[in-house]
Amino acid sequence: MILIVGIDVGITSSIAILDKSGKLIFIKSKKDYKKEEIISDIINFGTPIAICYDKPKIPKKIKKIASAFRVRIVTPNKEVKNVLKFQIVKKYFGKVSNSHERDALFAALIGYKKLRRKIEKYEKRYKTEEIVNFFKYWTFAFFI
Repeated sequence: MILIVGIDVGITSSIAILDKSGKLIFIKSKKDYKKEEIISDIINFGTPIAICYDKPKIPKKIKKIASAFRVRIVTPNKEVKNVLKFQIVKKYFGKVSNSHERDALFAALIGYKKLRRKIEKYEKRYKTEEIVNFFKYWTFAFFI
């Protein structure tokens, strides 16, 4: 399955996984969430075409996770205020337990918005594994 993954890292880290249609299929936060655990949780659902982060400066942990999948990182070109994050994730309030999950979901949703048209375009022409390979060679940035 093609995935778009939003990640928030810190003492408590979180991942939000969307399928190719933008549906939230998994969200989790955990204190001391190890890189290997995050990778394992992602693999349980499929193959990511992008790792998304909600800030322009990318932490090493995010880079390492993206590198493990050989995918690009989708980030904003500037800091995004919490008010805007709340507006974008508000329909998921029952599924989001904390600010870490909110930030991971925000990143995934914005990444999906950026990638949706390309996914739809290539889905008509290619098999899933070819779509995944296509996205490995593109760099994306989303703009708010």
